[in-house]
Amino acid sequence: MPKGFNPFGFWPTSPSAPPAPKSPETVTAESTIVYYTPWNSTQTQQLKDKYEKTLTPKLEPLGNVKNVHAKDEDSHFALVYTITHTDCSKVKSTLKKYKDENSPTVWKTSTKCS
Repeated sequence: MPKGFNPFGFWPTSPSAPPAPKSPETVTAESTIVYYTPWNSTQTQQLKDKYEKTLTPKLEPLGNVKNVHAKDEDSHFALVYTITHTDCSKVKSTLKKYKDENSPTVWKTSTKCS
C-alpha cells in the first residue's frame, strides 16, 4: 500500500499528532527548611539573610517566591518559603538536593502543597 493510503476511504491518512504533554499541576507550596542552628531571636535577621542568600536563587526558577520568614521550629532556626505557581514535585526534589548538599547545616525540610 502506498504511504498515506487509507484503505477505508479515498483520502490520505495524516499522521496522528502526539498527545500534548501534560503540564505539571501548578500549586502553592509552603516549604519549611530547619537548620541545626539553635533558635536565637536576637540573630533572626542575620541568619535569615545568610541562609536566604543561598536558597532563594535555587527556588526562584521554580515559581513565584511570595514570602520568606524565619521561625522557631523545635528550638532550631527555620525558614518558611511560600512559592506560588509551582510544581510541587520540583520544589520537593530541589529541597532534597539542597539538604543533601548542606547536610552539616540543614536538619530537615518539609513541603505542603495546595
